[in-house]
Amino acid sequence: MSYLWYRKQWLMIVGAVWAYVVYSSYDMIERKSVGFSQAVLWYMSKQTFIYMAVLLLVTVYITVDFKLANCHELCFQVYKRRNCGFVFGLILFNMILSFLTFGIISVLCCIKYGIDMYFVGLIFLRSLLSYCLPGTFLILAGFSIAYKTGVKGSVMLSLILLYLGSPSFDEAVAELAKTQEAMFFFQNFDFIQGRDGMVFSIDVGNMKAYKWIKMIGMTALASVVLARILLRKARIVTAGLVGVFIVCEIYYYGVHDRGLEEYMNLNSSIYYTEVERKGYLNNEYYDKTSPFRITEYDMDIKLSDHMDVKCELKLDPADTGKDQYTFTLYHTLKIKKVTYNGRKISYKRNRDFLTVGELGDGVLCIEYYGCVDNCLSNKDSIFLPENAAYYPLAGKRRLTSNSAFVNDFDSRYSVRTNVSGVYTNLDKVSDNEYALVCRGPVLIKGLINERVIDGFTVLVPKYPLYPVDDNRIRETIDICMNSKIAPDVKFIAFGMNSWYMNNGVFNGYIMDYYGGDTDAYDQ
Repeated sequence: MSYLWYRKQWLMIVGAVWAYVVYSSYDMIERKSVGFSQAVLWYMSKQTFIYMAVLLLVTVYITVDFKLANCHELCFQVYKRRNCGFVFGLILFNMILSFLTFGIISVLCCIKYGIDMYFVGLIFLRSLLSYCLPGTFLILAGFSIAYKTGVKGSVMLSLILLYLGSPSFDEAVAELAKTQEAMFFFQNFDFIQGRDGMVFSIDVGNMKAYKWIKMIGMTALASVVLARILLRKARIVTAGLVGVFIVCEIYYYGVHDRGLEEYMNLNSSIYYTEVERKGYLNNEYYDKTSPFRITEYDMDIKLSDHMDVKCELKLDPADTGKDQYTFTLYHTLKIKKVTYNGRKISYKRNRDFLTVGELGDGVLCIEYYGCVDNCLSNKDSIFLPENAAYYPLAGKRRLTSNSAFVNDFDSRYSVRTNVSGVYTNLDKVSDNEYALVCRGPVLIKGLINERVIDGFTVLVPKYPLYPVDDNRIRETIDICMNSKIAPDVKFIAFGMNSWYMNNGVFNGYIMDYYGGDTDAYDQ
């Protein structure tokens, strides 16, 4: 620790960079955020990479300098704890700066926007996830790199590690990865868990379990070298740390709702750009109208950190007996099994399509799991519009990155969920069970404020990205009142999602995705 004190000029450099990052972060928050919202957390993390880069380089330099100035074996093999104290000093220094980040940002935001303890809690968690944990990982990783390699090797490996965590690498992965699996693999190298896509105002935190567990695993792996120096039973501890890393990685690569990740939005757009390049978005490739009708849907939707769905459906008797049937089901949803009247049948999965053989008037059951790009499907936040193809649709329907279609026939939908507090266009039958004959179901849940304006239930995000314009709400209500569908409208939703652009009157509800002046917010 005393060695670190004699190198305090480097701590002053780290502190100066941290001060700049915090200042620039709040400056952007003040200029571009209209209140507590996803933007506050986004801008908190936007400049973090600069601080992390300096922290890593300073750690590597101090370790290399310590090795060159002293005997390597004597320092680390004999004195051990006494000469590794500077590592713990750096970790403590980073923790102090992380808590100061939380204190400064939260106090300034509360002064500007008022006190909101729930959002203050989110700022605290973001300080841990974007500053404290990645900083600890980089200090341990920097020490390990410098301990195991020479000067040239330390410089080279440090620069590689920094590039893997840089915004440039994130953008390259999102543009070049052709599959979600490849994208998840490369995004796993990113040690800053905070670059969100500001799409959903109803789920502002984006600090899901897979993010924390990933950082715990990376920190465990980076601790191996230090543990081998300090502890006697090094092999057992090393095996344990590596085991923790492997378990955390397995969990990270599992199926999770990543709807708030910036790279997920980019990936969806790139996927359909590639599909279009291959000619699969030509209108002649798709059914302009449904080639058959589905009369009944019976859906069990279980939500955790993704959705598990069991969907039973029946065809219109007039449409049975064909050689094969193709359904549209979003390509990221994984099929568990397909049965007909209780017996497994074969199927083909191709992009957004699921094809089965001849069907009669029995029950086709499709079990699947996963998430849909640009949607939310977890137990805390749900955004599943009827045109998102999260349930099987009749025929080959044309989907793109930011829009879809509305069904052209009515079906009876029975939907059961394992969560409460869901807004839907279906009628409530019992707790968490809904049913209605309509064109399709919408499910919404999250941080939502419910208001009543001119007799209509209006849903607005609790933490909107930009002000929800009351005049816009009343204009939409006027449209609703003058429409034939007005008596059936259960709610009007504003600003739920800034990605889907299909504003309008739907089955029992009205959706205005922006709900305000989009020029008020400049990403």
